[in-house]
Amino acid sequence: MKYKNGFTLVELVIVIAVIGILAGLAIPHFLDSQAKTRSSRAAADMRILQSAIEQYVAAGYEVPAMQKNQSLSNGKIMFEKLKEKGFISSIPEAPKGAYYNAVSKTRIDYPAPAYGVELSATGTGPNRYLTVNFLTEQKDGSGIYLNMYLNWFIYGKVDV
Repeated sequence: MKYKNGFTLVELVIVIAVIGILAGLAIPHFLDSQAKTRSSRAAADMRILQSAIEQYVAAGYEVPAMQKNQSLSNGKIMFEKLKEKGFISSIPEAPKGAYYNAVSKTRIDYPAPAYGVELSATGTGPNRYLTVNFLTEQKDGSGIYLNMYLNWFIYGKVDV
C-alpha cells in the first residue's frame, strides 16, 4: 500500500511559478499606486498652501520681500508667516520617493522634494501674485508651478 501524504515536486514548482507570475503583475501596479498617492498628497498640500497665501494677501497682510529663483527660501519665509498668522496649523513637507507623472505614465524618483513660493511675472507691489511650486530637490531655484504640476502629475495634460 502506497500513501500520498504531501505534494509532488512538480506540483510545488507549478504553484511557485503561478505565485511568481501574479506577483510580477501586481508589484508594478502597487508601486504606481504609491507614486500616485505621493503625487496626490503633494497636489493637496500645494493647493492648501496656495489657498492660505491667497487668504493671507486678501486679509491685507504684507507680503515678505522675495527674490527671483529663490523659491525654497521664499517658501520658508512665506510658510512661517502663514503659520504665525494662523492660516495653516503646520508647514507640510513634500513626501519623499517616487512620484507618478501622468503625462509619461512613469514613476520619477525625487529623494528630497520641497515646496516653495515664487512671484509671478505679472503684477507689481502689493498686487504681485504669489504661486506655490514643487521643487524636485531642496535647493533654491525655480520649481514646477502648481497649475503645471497638476497638469503633469495629476491630470496628464501637456499643454498648460
